[in-house]
Amino acid sequence: METAGVLVRTGLSEYLGISKSDIQDYLTAFLERKKRELERVGEWGPDVSRRLEEFARRGKMLRGALVLLGADLFGRERDGEEVKVAAAVELMQSALLVHDDIMDRDEYRRGGESVYAQYGGLGRALGLPEPTHFGVSMGVCAGDVAIFSAFEILGTLKIGGRSLSSIMSLASKEMTYVGVAQMQDVYLGQSAGQVEEGDIYALYLYKTGRYTFSLPLMLGGLLADAPNRTIDSLARLGERLGVLFQMKDDEIGLFGNTEQTGKPCGSDVAEGKKTLYHLQLLRAAGSTDRKRLTHILGSRSIGNDDISYVRRLVVELGIRDRLEEEMERLADEAHAVADGLGDVDVSVLGIVHELVDFNLKRQM
Repeated sequence: METAGVLVRTGLSEYLGISKSDIQDYLTAFLERKKRELERVGEWGPDVSRRLEEFARRGKMLRGALVLLGADLFGRERDGEEVKVAAAVELMQSALLVHDDIMDRDEYRRGGESVYAQYGGLGRALGLPEPTHFGVSMGVCAGDVAIFSAFEILGTLKIGGRSLSSIMSLASKEMTYVGVAQMQDVYLGQSAGQVEEGDIYALYLYKTGRYTFSLPLMLGGLLADAPNRTIDSLARLGERLGVLFQMKDDEIGLFGNTEQTGKPCGSDVAEGKKTLYHLQLLRAAGSTDRKRLTHILGSRSIGNDDISYVRRLVVELGIRDRLEEEMERLADEAHAVADGLGDVDVSVLGIVHELVDFNLKRQM
């Protein structure tokens, strides 16, 4: 199938760049309108609109681009509505990250201060009596504004009733899954109980995987009126990509650096995140190493030597090699699902395959 009116592209990098530009232009215009609208509510309306626009701009806008990719796969003519959906997804992503940074107490995100940390600094500059609490409270509100604004955008879509209903229902359901999975993640981060691999894979799938890949691809497919069985295939493709993405994220979080990730190096170790690395380390380590690990994992006072020690153990115990093999298997499955999507634009399908390979090999 040939897609009429679709942007000329040479590959994934160019596609993502063009997509980000289109989404960013829409978000900038939308949030500029929100500034004027919310000014009558209070001074913080324009402030939060500006901060959300700047925060979104610093991101890659991958999820929004995947909405466009899902629509382009099935030959949907560009009419601007798909960019609205992509922008809404990016605002949902911003909301989740703003709240996630509060829960994880991460003061940096996307190469700059996290939103709640910005407000905390503002609280100190204003001489408020509880600037830290002020920052957290304002961050919660900012995330709320982002997610409700996202659904406001979806409500403006000029598409058929069934498609609009399906899009609203799917977005609401998947975001609910993320909320419950986040609660599970918070609990597991503080619990001393036994965690199984199935628990971790469920977190990877519902906290990150489905809303990062399945949701935007499915939304794009719905915009293009793809059949239900194809929407199901997009969900499966997204699940493989999503788990692979999260596993790679864990690897980069452990072995990367702050310049690459935009977050403090080793933050997952300090927070005691129940990742596959965490689980397999405790299973494979000897008694002496396990005793030291129990003092490191989840400790806010760890240093560079502790991070280096954890990295060395992961390599020496063969954990990194095993998980890399698992990521390669997921990539193979994703390629196979993509090839089974049926009558799609072959040039866009090539970008999907590039995306799979990028996920497997990315360093940031």
